[in-house]
Amino acid sequence: MRFKAYRFPFAWRDISLYRGELFGAAILSVIFYHYFKLFYEIEASNKAIYIISRFYYNAIGSVGVDIFIFLSGFGLYYSLSRKPKLSSYYLKRVRRVVIPYLLCGLFYWTIRDFVFMHRTFLEFLLDYSLLSFWISEAISFWFISFITVLYIISPFVYWLANDRRRFAAGVVCSFGLILLCYFFARDIFENIEVALQRLPYFLIGMRVGKISKTTEHGDEQGTSIWLACVLVFSVFLKIIFGKTNFVLNGSFYGYYGIFLIFAYVLIRKKVQDRWKGLFSLLTLAGKYSLELYIAHTFVKNFMVWVGLPIQNPLIYLSHIVIMIPFVFCLVKILEILDNVGRAHTSVI
Repeated sequence: MRFKAYRFPFAWRDISLYRGELFGAAILSVIFYHYFKLFYEIEASNKAIYIISRFYYNAIGSVGVDIFIFLSGFGLYYSLSRKPKLSSYYLKRVRRVVIPYLLCGLFYWTIRDFVFMHRTFLEFLLDYSLLSFWISEAISFWFISFITVLYIISPFVYWLANDRRRFAAGVVCSFGLILLCYFFARDIFENIEVALQRLPYFLIGMRVGKISKTTEHGDEQGTSIWLACVLVFSVFLKIIFGKTNFVLNGSFYGYYGIFLIFAYVLIRKKVQDRWKGLFSLLTLAGKYSLELYIAHTFVKNFMVWVGLPIQNPLIYLSHIVIMIPFVFCLVKILEILDNVGRAHTSVI
């Protein structure tokens, strides 16, 4: 009696189909995390919200950032596989990341450093250039600083990802760099831990992008093995190291993010288009994920500076409402600047 081979309902290329939705889910999870983390840490009297916050903090946490880093590596492999001119490649990233930050960061750091913190002009320059993140743990907009570095080194990571042995060596070296900083440069490690721990997942995202791009029909059997391993490994690491200060705890946590990506894709394929409204919202959030991140950081911290109790659900909800016109204005300004830049280029 013959049995039909089981075909696992997932292929690596499926990630690219829902990448926009995944970006949207990642940025929204980060916004929710910042609230639930705050409510969880103050152990507020509202027991219902505290229980929800505790669950979210422990079950989801900041894994949205790991997902974002992984998906960035995944997408950049596709971009670099088209063999673009490096000048065009970098210019596109400058337009997408650096210019939005420079516009908003100028107002953000001016208000923070001169109005509320009374800092020196040199300290302002270090903050605005984001160098302060690398030398003094100034974590506002740390993600912009980190993703910019990843964009710069992405052609090299692409070279690593194209060969199995080079990729393995790169992952080992990235974990080695974390350990090296921890044991021999603890001050540096404590400043940039939030970024350094996530470096391996950019490499892994690149490698998965290569597998997705070059495997024409997917590899259901290989995928099922990978998924089982990631599930078991992520649960094991979360149980063993989830509540410890183990040096690689933050890095291992990224495996949990990869598992959540798999889980989302499987559920998404199962429900198809039955929840169109939700998926459209996630796609829209994914399209403007960077602008949402900038607006969230700006508005949330400004509320803290003026003394608003953002742990209050209504106050935090109002910050989300304010973010919407903030993002809309930022997008429009960027469109105007982009059109002016294109017109100037065409004249030249």
